Amino acid sequence: MKTPEIPANEVERQKALREYEILDTIEDPEYDSYTKLAAEICNTPVSCISFIDENRQWFKSHHGLDINETSRDVAFCAHAINEPYEVFYVKEASKNPDFMDNPLVKDGIKIDSYLGVPLTTPDGYALGTLCVIDFKPLNLSEEKISALKLLAQQLVKLLELRKKNLILEKKHQEKIEEVNHLAYTLAHDIRTPLTNIEQIIQILLNEHSFQLDADGIKCVNFLSKISNNLNTFVSEILEFYVNKPEQSELSTFNLRELLNEIIDSIDFDKKAKLIIDEIPETITSSKIAKHQIFLNLIQNAIKFNFKDSPEVHISCHEDEAYYFFDVSDNGNGIDKADIEKVFTVFKSSKKRDRFGKKGNGIGLANVKKLVEFLGGQIYIKSSSEEGTTFSFSIKKAIAAKS
Repeated sequence: MKTPEIPANEVERQKALREYEILDTIEDPEYDSYTKLAAEICNTPVSCISFIDENRQWFKSHHGLDINETSRDVAFCAHAINEPYEVFYVKEASKNPDFMDNPLVKDGIKIDSYLGVPLTTPDGYALGTLCVIDFKPLNLSEEKISALKLLAQQLVKLLELRKKNLILEKKHQEKIEEVNHLAYTLAHDIRTPLTNIEQIIQILLNEHSFQLDADGIKCVNFLSKISNNLNTFVSEILEFYVNKPEQSELSTFNLRELLNEIIDSIDFDKKAKLIIDEIPETITSSKIAKHQIFLNLIQNAIKFNFKDSPEVHISCHEDEAYYFFDVSDNGNGIDKADIEKVFTVFKSSKKRDRFGKKGNGIGLANVKKLVEFLGGQIYIKSSSEEGTTFSFSIKKAIAAKS
């Protein structure tokens, strides 16, 4: 039996293969459509998409075959990758001295005919093949071989798209990690001045309240409440980013109280109207994650609402596994050009809010991340007539951690 040669650029080829992160991935209908089409074009019982790593031939898709991998030493595809731009065609393996004693010919699959088109990257690395197999002699016309080549070229384009998406995802994750680090740093650095503010407020109330009228005392008391809430929130953020969202402590808390706390902290002049429908009184989840989700959504609903009386409407329904929340406003809606990027970190609308400030593109990106960490998904529905609704799901926690 002829053993496959190792390509001269094997180290670089293996590195290139790893960059696609395709090995040992789950079955994918999109790849299965290629093998099905290849078998139909060539009228063969078997077709495969194979990738050759250090020791094996692994099949991303296999039509008419029940195995997922073979040893590289016996793989026909391992021969094919040595000529990245040529098809590898064995018409009668059972009579070919190089293959007649191959285990895949003698036993197992009982291959008699094989044609493999290398899946060659733009850099010239043959990662594997798109191949067709028959159990009898096979004579393929040039037209069919050309069609298989075109199919292999399209498959390489699919792989290139996968690689580009992986790069984009990694860059996006790096941005998210930068934001997390920034959030932790800001929370850590803001703690001391917040404590100082609380102390000054107490001095004002204890030693100078006689100099203030009723409205002045009301304002100072409001500041005291806000600074207390902020201090608690900052402490929770610090703990949250130390432990990571997926490891954050679960607790059972009153959701209505949390929502009222949030609206009180951001709507001093009481111009906004918060409407809370029937919602679960208590839920078990990460309180700090929920706080950040609702804080960002409610804050955005008010900030980017240019009506005299902004309204925020919160509703919820549930099933056995999930809570489903809607956070709606009566605002002006989100421009179609901005909807696709609202969850992308550092991407924000050019519009300024009702206070003349421009967004930084961090808040909603973090909301999406937190929702996903809590096992859910988030969607947007928006129009200039009906305002904007953020709909998101949260997976139910079975019980609070002890």
